[in-house]
Amino acid sequence: MQSAKKHLPKSFIITAILALATFIQATGQQKDFRYYDSITYAYYTAKDWKSLIATGREALSSGYDYNYLDMRLGIAYYELRNFRQAVPHFEKSLKNFSNDPVTAEYLYYACLESGRGNDAPAIAFEYRDKFVTVPGSSANRINFVYAEGGYIPDAVPVISPVDLMGADSSYGEEDAFKDQSYFHAGIQLQPGPNVRLYIAVNTLGIEKQKHFAYSLYDASLVNKLITDTAFNYSLRQNEFYASLTYTPLPGLSLTPSFHYLGGRATPVISSYTDNVYSFSKAPYSYSHYVLALSLTKEAGNLTIAGGASYAKLASTGNQLQANGSLTWYPFGNLDLYATTSVTGFKYGSDKRLIFDETLGGKALPKLWLEGLVTLGDLSYYNEKNAFVVYNIPERITFRGGINLIYTLNSHLDISIMYRYYKREYDYYNYYYDGSSYQQSSQTAAYSNQGIYGGLKWKF
Repeated sequence: MQSAKKHLPKSFIITAILALATFIQATGQQKDFRYYDSITYAYYTAKDWKSLIATGREALSSGYDYNYLDMRLGIAYYELRNFRQAVPHFEKSLKNFSNDPVTAEYLYYACLESGRGNDAPAIAFEYRDKFVTVPGSSANRINFVYAEGGYIPDAVPVISPVDLMGADSSYGEEDAFKDQSYFHAGIQLQPGPNVRLYIAVNTLGIEKQKHFAYSLYDASLVNKLITDTAFNYSLRQNEFYASLTYTPLPGLSLTPSFHYLGGRATPVISSYTDNVYSFSKAPYSYSHYVLALSLTKEAGNLTIAGGASYAKLASTGNQLQANGSLTWYPFGNLDLYATTSVTGFKYGSDKRLIFDETLGGKALPKLWLEGLVTLGDLSYYNEKNAFVVYNIPERITFRGGINLIYTLNSHLDISIMYRYYKREYDYYNYYYDGSSYQQSSQTAAYSNQGIYGGLKWKF
């Protein structure tokens, strides 16, 4: 008759290891590899992640660095959702055991969950047959397609004929912006594990109005007759955008970008001959472009980025920009993040600073909420690697907004974006200085709002 074997409970073994480690520490014996290996393993088995991290960091500072310790520390940070602190431990462990798909899978998801999306595709490509990847960050040649569109209703103030003509009640004109519509469609390709290419086309439609007010004397040359007339017309702008993101090393990305903008419009102009004002169409077209380059470096719970751009967005002169940004993930994940950016802008003698702040986080399991504020004159300004370009000569002095991003399923993201703008534009009138008529410019200020929606389908 065989006797049954008795097994000690798992909890008893863990408690015994921890008690032994405590005894060793209390008796002043040296903490060596065996000590750190046994106690971190006990904490790992007990899922005491905070104690594991504290002891593991002590071991590293004492010079004990080995694969299992890095793996345990990585998993501990991962389980505490501090994915950014988990990444370097998984990277170090994977470097020593490059064929370990479990470590690679942990590293892949830690990158995705911490905002390091540029690093994930290379891991997915190398281990494409070892674990399941997330759509949009896998080894596919097409990562995703994206489309967005929006509308800004007319909110331009109505300027009376008397105000438009000015103090001398002679002549005035304005070229006012009315409602605007916008559509964007793009696709992201992945030619190689470390390279991603985004190509897109945009179209922007702006309804505009040329408003004229002028006065002429009647036949008696005593009474002034005021005339107020307006001509509506449309401006259509078509655009092409391309950006290439190259990640030569984990945590380091270089992105050159190009944005072309071409438009055509047929406004009305006035002329004054023989005491009579006449109006005629004056079609024009333009071609603008922006070249931009940015460098991004991951550093713990921070993303540090810098960039510069060269633009041709006006008939005379070029626009130069240099910018820097800092994104902070206080918990090492996407539950909360903040981005602060500062841009220096130069266009001839026009020099200015533009400040932008974005605060975002996870509001619900599948919903992210972002708020943003931008301070500074945005005319001829570009941002986000020249993805957004303000080439229309109307000053935006303040911008605020809210973004809602909802993940419907593993393939589809839905976004809704609201924007509030404070805008300015100039209108012109003439006054008589005693010898001739001189042109004077006035500023009209107003606010308007825009609503946009986007769809991203991930392959």
